Amino acid sequence: MRLLPFLAAALAGLLLWGVLGPPALTASTRAALLLPDLLLFQPLRPSLLVTFPPSTRPLRWTAVTGTEHGVLYRPALMRPAPGVVVSLGVYPAALESPEVQRLGDALARSGLVALFPASPRLQAGQVRPEEVSVLRAAVEALRQQPEVDPQRVALLGFSIGGGLVLLAAADEQSAGKVAVVASVGGYADAADLLRQVGSRTRLAPGRPPWQPAELAVLAYRRQLIDTLLLASDRDLLEATFFAPDPLPLDPLHLSLEGRQVYTLLTTTDPATVDALLSALPPAAQARLHALSPLQHLTALRVPVFLLHDQADPFIPVEESRRLAAALGPQAWYEEYQLFHHVIPTGNPSPVQLGRELARLAVQLHGWYLHLSQ
Repeated sequence: MRLLPFLAAALAGLLLWGVLGPPALTASTRAALLLPDLLLFQPLRPSLLVTFPPSTRPLRWTAVTGTEHGVLYRPALMRPAPGVVVSLGVYPAALESPEVQRLGDALARSGLVALFPASPRLQAGQVRPEEVSVLRAAVEALRQQPEVDPQRVALLGFSIGGGLVLLAAADEQSAGKVAVVASVGGYADAADLLRQVGSRTRLAPGRPPWQPAELAVLAYRRQLIDTLLLASDRDLLEATFFAPDPLPLDPLHLSLEGRQVYTLLTTTDPATVDALLSALPPAAQARLHALSPLQHLTALRVPVFLLHDQADPFIPVEESRRLAAALGPQAWYEEYQLFHHVIPTGNPSPVQLGRELARLAVQLHGWYLHLSQ
């Protein structure tokens, strides 16, 4: 215990040297600080010994949806620092939750200015194309903050947010504004993701069975209902699938489009799900196309880091595999057994855990390297 202050001072000196040193050393230092903080299953956080507590403040910006807001985490060292916009996906944990606060604190202690947008639409389970514009506006708002180096801004997305950040970076307006993107447990194609959740199968040879988590099924229902044009259809299906005391529904009270969606919500037959999704009206098809990163990768010109849980019960691992195959050398892809969807759980054996952490450390170093140059 008497040596602890001296150890902390030595670590702080190494940290300062790393932050102010060559980019590769800076990236290594940032990754070493962040990695233990990501492991929620263990309480040890060495970063608390060698960094000052970051500060937080609310931030507002204007987007196509109106005034948006979020929480900004800032490192204690006040100098132009790299920034990152973080999308937590659909039905996200509250920004005030311990898990999100720990992530924001960890990113800031590793030397990043982190902005967490609070989307009322995603919180309600609604994934709409305008969410991509909101993220682009958030990037611009972050770049304008005095504590941020505008040439070193990243996008980081979890789950559905992993697809949204890819879309936000895949645009001419984002050229030169985003340095690197990371998708954790993200998706490639919106229609194919619905197809897999609805049919309880994966898009792999033989269509192997797959059991999605209940929250994934909930998001599937919400997304399909939200595509309906008639408010009467939406209201009836909401009362049937989301009300505390569901009401029985006669499908004849729905429009043709409403009946198609009702059938999608009540069957898991792969052939039926495939046929009905392909028969959705043009407006719904256009919406799904706009939300599919795989359809917009030609405009994505920055390095992409992809991470996915092999046994992911929310988004099948095939989604990130397809992204990695399409991106080729532009992507750095790794599959893990360390995660439960996007949360590190520590379930692997000690040997496997060591290998997983080593690969994760290498990916973190690569990501930080693009923000340190």
